[in-house]
Parts: sequence; structure tokens; C-alpha cells
Amino acid sequence: MSLDDTMRRIDRRVMERASVTATVPASGPPAEVTASAERWIARRLLQPMMLQGVTTARERCERVRAGILARDLEHAVAGKGPHGVTETWGDLFRRLYGEPL
Repeated sequence: MSLDDTMRRIDRRVMERASVTATVPASGPPAEVTASAERWIARRLLQPMMLQGVTTARERCERVRAGILARDLEHAVAGKGPHGVTETWGDLFRRLYGEPL
């Protein structure tokens, strides 16, 4: 198995775990789901330093938003979301943070 195949499998598992909460409750998704998805997003945006340091949920949300918008990816496909349906970066952000990009 190649490194690319291994990374795709890992990415798929992370997103499956993140898709446990297809709809965001008022309190937001569980912290471990959001943290896992945020690490996946930072890696996919090639900005691993995006989440560096001690941050609040609001700061991470704004950093992820800025990273997506800086690359004009709002309508680009991020991958497959819950139920195996393709999901844009804007949809992914809305699902994780409960607000529009």
C-alpha cells in the first residue's frame, strides 16, 4: 500500500469520525470531534501551524475560516460528508461550527 493510499484511508477515518454529528446541536459538536476535524482541515489546507498555541474555539473557528477563504475554497469539494455525499468546504465549516463561512 502506498503512502497516498494510507493517507486517504486516515483522512476518510477522520472525516467519518467528524461526521458523527451530521447536524450541530446548540452546544456544538463534541470537542474531540471538532479537534480531529480541525487537524484534518489544517493538514488539507497545508497550514499545520494554523492551530498552534493555546486557542479558544472562537479563535480556531476564525483561523479555519480565514484559511478556507484565503484559498477561495468555499465552493470547492472538501470530500465526502455524512452519508457519503460530497461536501464543499463551506458545508463542512457550517457542519462543524454551526455558522456560515
